[in-house]
Amino acid sequence: MPSYDYVVVGAGPAGAAFAHFASEKGYRVLVLDQAPWPGFKACGWAVPRQIERTIRLPTEVILTEIKRFRVYLDGRPVQEGEEGTWGYIIDKRSFLEYLVSNATLKTKTHVEISFKPRPRVVDDKAPKPSLSYVLAPGSSGLSDADLIYAIQVIVRSSRDVDPEMVELYFQRELVGYYWVFPRGTRVLDIGVGGYRDPKELVEMLKKFVEKLSEERGGLEVIEGPKGAWINVGGVNTQFFNATPPVIGEAAGFVYPITGEGIRPSIVSAAAAFNRLEGRSFPREFDQTVRWIGIQRKLLDMVKKSSPDSRARIIETLPLELFIGIGLGELSFMQLLRALPRLPRGVASVLKEALKGLRR
Repeated sequence: MPSYDYVVVGAGPAGAAFAHFASEKGYRVLVLDQAPWPGFKACGWAVPRQIERTIRLPTEVILTEIKRFRVYLDGRPVQEGEEGTWGYIIDKRSFLEYLVSNATLKTKTHVEISFKPRPRVVDDKAPKPSLSYVLAPGSSGLSDADLIYAIQVIVRSSRDVDPEMVELYFQRELVGYYWVFPRGTRVLDIGVGGYRDPKELVEMLKKFVEKLSEERGGLEVIEGPKGAWINVGGVNTQFFNATPPVIGEAAGFVYPITGEGIRPSIVSAAAAFNRLEGRSFPREFDQTVRWIGIQRKLLDMVKKSSPDSRARIIETLPLELFIGIGLGELSFMQLLRALPRLPRGVASVLKEALKGLRR
């Protein structure tokens, strides 16, 4: 059996990205995943353009460029924006396969991991690395984390759709949202995620797709429904700083309000590799951790709010902040200008964020 410098458990965005960074430096990397292929987990495939500060997106994995978005509340449009290219819909499987292309990948391989009393591989049959294991198992085994469920279907439209438009649908009764993401001119990814029982979300998504189909001239489900648990509990620094390091969703590198996990997972992989190499963390790491924390506080506030209060936030949040909070890209001056116009609860969370942005 060949020897490896690093053995990575998990071939999602975090594990695949770590393999990419390490193999680029000449390390021998083995990636193990229990799924049949990388990117098997249900995911909207949307990433903001800021991901390219950490890793290059090959042109061939980009399905569409996102240049417009529309936000709905209880079925009516309340926000709309257009500002160049703010993100991409990517072919997640192709992207992850690209990332692990210089490593050795073994799928359908389960490795037993324990997180108590500390993160470690407890599988005696797992290959032993010469340098370190890297744990990137996603939400698997995180029974104590704050998890939400997300479910999606892929549909074919009988009419052309705008391949540059993403749509987000909020309902005041749901702590979560529906999404409609294009994967081309006739194919859409439609899903819902939030604090509801998975079976209830399945029924909610079915009704949502039926309603959209009536409004848009026919949608045919061609794949799914397919669902997954998502860890929105915030960054677990003890896991990330452990030996071996835990990266990606397992260590909470998911934006809690948006559920975006690809970009922060890759940022965590870059930071973990730097740490193992004895180098400082990338600049993006501190900002990512800070904004995950801000979003987590906002999510806690939203969960405690009444349905009408949640609706007011969606309706009154300035467009600049709506985008910036979701992306984790607000500047000190943007926040300062917006504070007088914000709902009280949002303003109080963001006042704390101002202190961090001053540094």
